[in-house]
Amino acid sequence: MVKGLLPYIILAIVEREGEVSVYDALNCIHIEFNVPMSAATIYSTIYRLERQGCVERVEGKPKYRVTDACLVLLENAEKTMRELFQR
Repeated sequence: MVKGLLPYIILAIVEREGEVSVYDALNCIHIEFNVPMSAATIYSTIYRLERQGCVERVEGKPKYRVTDACLVLLENAEKTMRELFQR
């Protein structure tokens, strides 16, 4: 289940932490979900999110942050989910 939701989990971690490296994300997933995962899996997911414009690399650091455009999408998605579950 975690693998299927991995892009969303990583976005949530990056949004919560502000800036994360691949290993920061890997550590959070292991601690929060007790799921072992390879750094390659996390890296490929972050790379895909970067190509989609959801995360960007922090200049001069091996870390990533959520883009402003993606924050708007996440806020809208959260609002939509709340509305759906209130019905």
